[in-house]
Amino acid sequence: MKLRHTILSLALATCATAAMQATTPVRRTISHQQPNGQVVTINAVGNGRYTLYSLDGTAVLPGTDGHYYYATLNADGQLAIGTTLAGYAARSTAQPRLSTAQAEALLNAALPVAPVVRQGGMSAKSLTTSTPDGLGEYGKSALGAVQSIGSPTLPVVMVDFADRAFQDTITTAKVTRFFNETGYRDEPAARGSVRDYFVAQSDSLFTPTFKVVAHVKLPSGYVYYGKDSKGGGTDPNARQFVIDALAEASKVVDFGPYCTPGSTDVPMVVLMFAGPGQQSSFEDGSSNYLWAKFQQSSFSVNDNKYQVRSYFMGNELLQTYGKDENDVTGAAIDGVGLFAHEFGHALGLPDYYNTANSSAFNTMGYWDIMDYGQYYQNGYRPIGYTAHERSYLGWLHVTELTDSAQACRLLALDGSQGNEGGARAYVVRNPEHANEYYMFENRTTNTWHTKTMGTGMLITHIDYDRSAWNGNRVNTQRDHQRMQFVPADGIKEGNTTSESMNMNALFAGYRADLFPGTKGITQFPDTHTPADTLYNGSSKLLKRPIYNIAVQPDGSITFGYLDASITGIGQTATVVRKPTKAIYDMSGRRIASWETAAPGLYIVNGVKVAKR
Repeated sequence: MKLRHTILSLALATCATAAMQATTPVRRTISHQQPNGQVVTINAVGNGRYTLYSLDGTAVLPGTDGHYYYATLNADGQLAIGTTLAGYAARSTAQPRLSTAQAEALLNAALPVAPVVRQGGMSAKSLTTSTPDGLGEYGKSALGAVQSIGSPTLPVVMVDFADRAFQDTITTAKVTRFFNETGYRDEPAARGSVRDYFVAQSDSLFTPTFKVVAHVKLPSGYVYYGKDSKGGGTDPNARQFVIDALAEASKVVDFGPYCTPGSTDVPMVVLMFAGPGQQSSFEDGSSNYLWAKFQQSSFSVNDNKYQVRSYFMGNELLQTYGKDENDVTGAAIDGVGLFAHEFGHALGLPDYYNTANSSAFNTMGYWDIMDYGQYYQNGYRPIGYTAHERSYLGWLHVTELTDSAQACRLLALDGSQGNEGGARAYVVRNPEHANEYYMFENRTTNTWHTKTMGTGMLITHIDYDRSAWNGNRVNTQRDHQRMQFVPADGIKEGNTTSESMNMNALFAGYRADLFPGTKGITQFPDTHTPADTLYNGSSKLLKRPIYNIAVQPDGSITFGYLDASITGIGQTATVVRKPTKAIYDMSGRRIASWETAAPGLYIVNGVKVAKR
C-alpha cells in the first residue's frame, strides 16, 4: 500500500461481500526514516479488513513515495492522506489531524465485520456448532463448511504469481509432506504436520488428507492481487486471485472426486500462494502481499460443473528479520499454525482476538490457536485446542457439575490418561442461563503444549451467543468477552514483548495463569480475582467454588467442588446444594426433592442435568 492524497470510499466494502475470517496479525512496530532525516516509530495493526497506522496516538498513512503522512479529512468528511510528513513538528491548521480512534471509526464504518451469509445457493454453513448452548455434541459435527467428523480429502493448489514463484526447495512433494506426513519436522521447531495436529486434537475423529492437485501460474503479479486499497483496506483484489487460481486449476484438475457425496459441491479448496503473507511481514512493500484468510463464497469450476463453496488462502513463506524491518535474513515454509487456524474457520470456529478494532485489550492470546496461539513456536508447534473447542467440534465428552458437592478428578485434556476414573473436562453452567458456563481442563506437556506454557488447570469462561459466533465478533468488547480464560494470578498476559517484558517473562506470566500453577493458587472461590462473574441472570457471581486444587503424581488434577473439606478423589461429598426452582423429569413430571431423586436426567432451573 503506497498511496498519497487518496480518499477512503465505501467501495472498499466490496472485498467483504461474504463471511471472511483472517489470520490475526503479528503486531508491527516500524522504525522509518522520513525524507527530512527524522526517524519515526509507527505502530501498525491489521485485522484482515484494513491496517491502521499510528504515531503517538495520531493516525498516519503511507504515501506513494513510501513515507508516512498524517491522515486527515477531505471536504466530504472522508479519510484522506494529508500532505504533512508524520513526525514533522510544524502544525498545519489547513489539514486537521485525526486520532487513531477517529480514523478507525471511519475504517470500521466503511469495512464492517462481515457476517456469515448464504451466497449463490450455498447451504447455510456457519461459525457455529450442533447445539444451542455452544457446547456441541460428542461425535456430531459442527456446522462449518467442512464436517468436523470424518476423513475428507481436501484439494490443495499451489499458486505462483506472474512475477513470483515458489522456492525451488518447496516442491509439490514438500508441500504434500508438510500437510500430511506423520511426525513432519523439516524445520527446526516443527513436530508434526497439519494432519497430525487435527488427528491429535480430535482423538482421531477428524483425519483429513490434503492432496496437492495442481501447481499453477497466474496471469498477473503479486502486487495486483495483494495491494491494499485507499486508506488501508486490505486486498480488494483477493476475490480475483481466487477466480484466477481456480480457473487455472480447472484446466488440469477434475474437482469431482472432492465433492460432498451425492452433490456437486466442493466444501473447500486450499490455495497456497508463493511468497510471504502480509499478516506476518514487516518490510517496506509488505502491504502489497496477500493476507491469509478463509471465506465462504461460491466459485464455479470445471465449466460450471462443480461449485467450490469455500476457500482458504495462505502464504508459502514465513520470513525472519535482523536488525530492522527491512533486514530480511531468511525464509522457510510457514508453520502449521497458519493453516490450522484458518482450517479451524472451515470447521466452524470463529476468531477469539478482537476482530472489530485495534483496541489493545488482552483476549485468549497464546492460549488459543484461534487467537495468538497460532504463532507459538513461530507457528510450527501451535497451541492445542481448548476443551470448549474440542467439545464444540464434537471431539470431547464433557462432564457437567451441578448442585452436588463432590470430589473431582481432571484427566489430561490430550487423552494421554484415557477417559476412565475421571473427566477430561468439566463444565459448570450459570443456573439461569444455559449458554453461559465455566469450563475446567487439565493442560499437560505434549506435542502441541510445550513445557514453556506450564502445566495445570486452565479455567475458561464462555458466554455463547450464536449471532456473536456467526458474526465473528466474539471478543470485541473489553468488558464482555465471550470466550476468555481466568488467570490464576489475576493477570492476563498480552502477545508481545517490550523493553520490560522479554519472552521468558511473557511465558512465565502464562504459566502463572494455570491452577495451582507457579503461584500455588489452589482454589477458585467467588472472592478470587478475577471472580467467577456472570453476564446473564439475577446473580453477578456463579457461586460454584472449587477448592483444594492439586496436581497428582500421575499428572491428573483433583479438587473439591462446592465443599472446602473435600481434599481427595476418594472422598464422598455430604453437602447438597438445593436448586432454587422446581425440578422435572424428562416426561415433564415435577420432582419434589433433588436429594431423593433417582439417578437420571432432569430439567433443573430450565437446564438439562444428569444426576449420577
